[in-house]
Amino acid sequence: MGAEQKAIIFTESRRTQNYLLRVLADSPFKDGIVLFNGTNTDDRSKQIYAAWLARHQGTDRVTGSKTADMRSALVDYFREEGRIMIATEAGAEGINLQFCSLVVNYDPLGYTQPVGEHLKYMVYTCGRPLACLAWSSAPRHLGARDRFIGWSAEARRRNLRFLAYNPRYLIVPYVQVKHLASHILGEMARRISSDWERTSGHPIYFLETFVDPERHRGTCYRAANWVGMGRTTGRGKNCPNKRPNRSIKEVLGYPLTPRFRELLAKVE
Repeated sequence: MGAEQKAIIFTESRRTQNYLLRVLADSPFKDGIVLFNGTNTDDRSKQIYAAWLARHQGTDRVTGSKTADMRSALVDYFREEGRIMIATEAGAEGINLQFCSLVVNYDPLGYTQPVGEHLKYMVYTCGRPLACLAWSSAPRHLGARDRFIGWSAEARRRNLRFLAYNPRYLIVPYVQVKHLASHILGEMARRISSDWERTSGHPIYFLETFVDPERHRGTCYRAANWVGMGRTTGRGKNCPNKRPNRSIKEVLGYPLTPRFRELLAKVE
């Protein structure tokens, strides 16, 4: 994970994982061990999760899915304090640890496991990573987007699966290539629908993302012909009132077909 003193051990079973934990409990690394498996019901994982939840409550890091948030908490802990991660293959399924390493070390938003249907991409040259992109299921309610598409509530319920949301996009900081970010977005637009259909059984008609104007201007998206659809309200899904409880973000979108409104408005 970008540190000389860290190690990840993979094992096929929980039994072996527990055995390794007992062996390492008497070593100098005992205080920095992180277990990573399909359930993570052990007391240490629960403590890490509770501390992570208290730290990020009310922010976009908390997705509302305990499984996804538990994974994010354990990966964050391993990056910041852990020394050894013991991971079962089942627990690590869907987690690209090189992807996680780059995102948690270089993206100020940190790593969050995508929710629902999702894809992760890594872009390489000569064996070295250039960029990471994550795509996931789109948020259910998003006023600016819904007005832009012009679909009914029933059409949104039926067709939300045809949208993909881009929660993370990282160009690693040691890469300095003009127009690379917008070029990669163009390549994504050409292939993501077919990749999604291969993995999830249906195409994608529309892409969307958020840009925090306090951090970025979204230049690479605009250069790749993404369009501004408006701004968020700054209220999360669990907001108890109408006052913003997080930063207000710009909502950008990219139609993958000229017929996107027609296709997304269908309720048959």
